[in-house]
Amino acid sequence: MAMIHPLKFTVILGSMLVSGALCVLFFRPGGVLSRTTAAHALSYLLNMNSIKVSLSDELDPGKVSVTWDDSTVVDHGRLNREGLNRERYGYGNNTFRVFYETQEIAGFVQYKFNNWHYHAYHFRLSRQDGKIAVSLAVTGPDKNIDQLSGE
Repeated sequence: MAMIHPLKFTVILGSMLVSGALCVLFFRPGGVLSRTTAAHALSYLLNMNSIKVSLSDELDPGKVSVTWDDSTVVDHGRLNREGLNRERYGYGNNTFRVFYETQEIAGFVQYKFNNWHYHAYHFRLSRQDGKIAVSLAVTGPDKNIDQLSGE
């Protein structure tokens, strides 16, 4: 069996790592190539949406859940890939609801103009004046967010 020369192996592995890093950099939500036909095609193969939840120190991540329409995408502080994959092609109104323990503390609506648009959603929770404040930042082509009233 033929052995691959260590230098050749290192060059091949390095090329793959650099190519992967460039793809992530250029195709990420808001990236240089995120609105191209290639990004559209890539979005059918990979779920390019991402969700991040940041909390202030006094809040427990295990008590946070987030729903996206009918799917739970963050369940007790853990990302639920199955729920994220189920909602990835939704367009029109996308409704997010944030729960702490079992109480709904915030809700947001984002309008997605194309089903293949992908976004990075960043929820920030902090305690302010005895209540939990929630903000949502969206990176991607459809950055419009409305907070649901009464929350």
